[in-house]
Amino acid sequence: MRVWAGNQGSVWVQDGNRIVELAEKEKNIAEKTSALSGIILAVTAQSPEQFWVGSSQGLALHMTPLWKTPPGAPHLDDVVNAISEDHSGNVWFLSAHDLIRYDNSTWASFPLPRGETAWAIFTEGPGVLPDGRLVILTTAAHWLTFDPKVHMFRVVEHPEKRTLRLFVQGPDGKLIAETYPAGSSSGMTLESFDGHQFRPLLAAGNMNDLRNMHVRSNGEIWAGGTGFFGVYRDSWITKMGPGDGYRDAGAFYIYEDKSGSVITGGPDGLYQMVGEQWRLIRSGLDRVRNIIRARDGTLWIASGTGIHRYRNGVWITNGLEEGLPSS
Repeated sequence: MRVWAGNQGSVWVQDGNRIVELAEKEKNIAEKTSALSGIILAVTAQSPEQFWVGSSQGLALHMTPLWKTPPGAPHLDDVVNAISEDHSGNVWFLSAHDLIRYDNSTWASFPLPRGETAWAIFTEGPGVLPDGRLVILTTAAHWLTFDPKVHMFRVVEHPEKRTLRLFVQGPDGKLIAETYPAGSSSGMTLESFDGHQFRPLLAAGNMNDLRNMHVRSNGEIWAGGTGFFGVYRDSWITKMGPGDGYRDAGAFYIYEDKSGSVITGGPDGLYQMVGEQWRLIRSGLDRVRNIIRARDGTLWIASGTGIHRYRNGVWITNGLEEGLPSS
């Protein structure tokens, strides 16, 4: 048996022909494929992040993946579809059946009430209300709120029993919500919600499969779905298309950075607004799900093809080989 130090406090063990990682209270056995399927003859550790294994089937190199599940994080066999930060700096992760908090030192998991399921195709949320409560979009006709002070979920229903769907955070802290008459898929109205009251903003008509909205710093409401993308002006939507330089069928995520620059991701491409026209930045992304610009100016994109970052004219893509999970 041989033991050596791994990364982030883990320990590696060669136990006969097995290579085992001990991390926290977990025991991870290396899969016996390729060179590791043979008789292990030698192990040399170059650093906590890297070691070599020689066996009767060849040579293998282990390197710490770029992306790893953080120590102490709960194990989930579930989709994590949304991440947000609250007013106190806590980071909240929403999965289909759990709300998870990381307070920069410890993790806590709060199962959703029985029978409630978060809607996994929407990446917006959890919303943060002015009083600190979180809002969760569910597959039911209502939302859930969660009070982090008392760890309690409550159901939020529309006073007119309208169906509550997609919401986004407005610049004033209120939520902008998509609502429908009960049992109907037409007659959509956009309403604001401050944690206590719903107030109609505009009758938005019938939009096919709304996936994202964004309230710009100038007050304009932009919206996108699987088959459309546009901006609401006086209760009418002005749609974007090939004549504006936008060639995707719809828009799945709309982002505005601090400078006022608007970047949009569709089923295939990533676009930036330049003047009154859209410029294609990158294609082949397979459904852009989220966009954010980091403090150092790096543009990060989550899509069906992985995590992409763009800075100083260079793209870097991370996927399975870098440790990202996948179904």
